[in-house]
Amino acid sequence: MLENAGITFDKIPADVDEEKILNTMCDQGAKPEDIALELGRKKAIEVSSKNPDAYTIGSDQILECDGILFQKAHDVNEARAKLKTLRGKKH
Repeated sequence: MLENAGITFDKIPADVDEEKILNTMCDQGAKPEDIALELGRKKAIEVSSKNPDAYTIGSDQILECDGILFQKAHDVNEARAKLKTLRGKKH
């Protein structure tokens, strides 16, 4: 979207412990949309602290299906199993 709007930007990965944040929020009963918002917020804060003169946009996404949160697969076999679980389902 930014490219289509003619905006020049840099992609800077944030150094945050996503798994720790996600697990803590899940333990607290947070909704998937709230987890995604918090992860995006934490990423934006971390990146903007190192780039104080720049506009910063932080984002994240959460995949939920049948009440289960799906995290990034650690290998091809895990990815294949997750895709099979999601096949034909709304997520």
